[in-house]
Formats: sequence, C-alpha cells, structure tokens
Amino acid sequence: MEKMPKRAKSAPFSKKLAKLLPIIVLTILMATASAAVFTRFYGTATATVKTPDVQLIAGSDSTASPAMYPNATVTVAATYDYATVGFSLFPSATNSPQPETYYTNLTLIKNVGTSSHTLTSVTISGITGASNLGALSIYYYTTQTDSPDTGSPAGNVILTSSSSGSYTLVSNQILAPSAINYIEIVGNAAAGASNGATITFSITIQWA
Repeated sequence: MEKMPKRAKSAPFSKKLAKLLPIIVLTILMATASAAVFTRFYGTATATVKTPDVQLIAGSDSTASPAMYPNATVTVAATYDYATVGFSLFPSATNSPQPETYYTNLTLIKNVGTSSHTLTSVTISGITGASNLGALSIYYYTTQTDSPDTGSPAGNVILTSSSSGSYTLVSNQILAPSAINYIEIVGNAAAGASNGATITFSITIQWA
C-alpha cells in the first residue's frame, strides 16, 4: 500500500504573530502620522458681521482733495474706530499772525446703537507735516459749533510744528443712543508754508 506524503508542519502560531507584528505596528504608526496633519474648516449657514455701535464718520467738511487748499479729507477705516485726517491751511505772505482756517464739521462720533455707551478714549496720533503748522487746536464737542475756539469743548489738544507722539483728546464720554459728537479744528499755517501743504493726523476711538 502506497504511503501518503507527509504534510509539512504548520509554523507555530507564535512564530506567525512574530512575523506579522512589525507589519501591524508599522501600519498603526503610518495611520497615526497621517491623522496628525489635518485642516479644520469652520462655517455656519447664517454667518453675520455685527456693525459696531460707536462709529467715526466723515463730516461734511471732508472732501476728496486736501491739496485744493484750504480743504480737508477724512478716511475712516472699515472698522469705524480709526480715521486719518488730512487737511491744508490758508497761508499768507503778509499776515502776521497767519489767518486761521476752521473745519467745524470735520469728524463725527456717533452711537448708532440702541443703548448708551462709554467712549473711553479718543486719541490723536501719527502727525505728519507738522512743520507746516503755526498751531492747530483740535476740539471735541458734544454739539456742533461754528466757533470752536470760543466755546466750551469737552476736550482739546494743541499741536505745533514740533508736535509728535499721541495725545488724549477726551476720555470717559457717555454717548446716548443716536448721540453725535464732533471733532473740530482751528489752525494757522507756519510762516512760509507753501500753498496746499498738507498736515495729517490719526484719530483712534475706544469704547465700551
């Protein structure tokens, strides 16, 4: 009777596991590494951007070209809490002192909300072209006036040809709903300033 060939003995289970274990570990490590780098996107179906309640607004004295002297322009940031003011002053070759130039509806600060807010600070900074100044008075009024240098402002700052840095114009000013406050300026050019010479400064507001 012909004998059946012997079957090869199967490798013990422990030996098979020993061979498979490095492959399993490598696969886990690769999966972990891949999972460690990802991008998460946030989104909602009804995303909205809230307009701030307290806003800087360019007044009616703001025009397109401050070089068309005397003239002024106010550029308000999209965030409504920062504005750049550029303006020229009327120079004279004969007058001493130099004639004064008034901008009495230059920049407005308005509470467009439905509740009162505190304007914690209004700051003047970033002065350029100061050498063209004889002097400049910046006033903060709760109501608009055509004679800011004879009224009673809530705050004021005086700039000269040597001014630099930042200055607090007013602080802790309460704004009721729909209230409008005004920043007005009165200035005279430096002797010998050229026609259309421009001075600029920045206005920053903080509120709560």
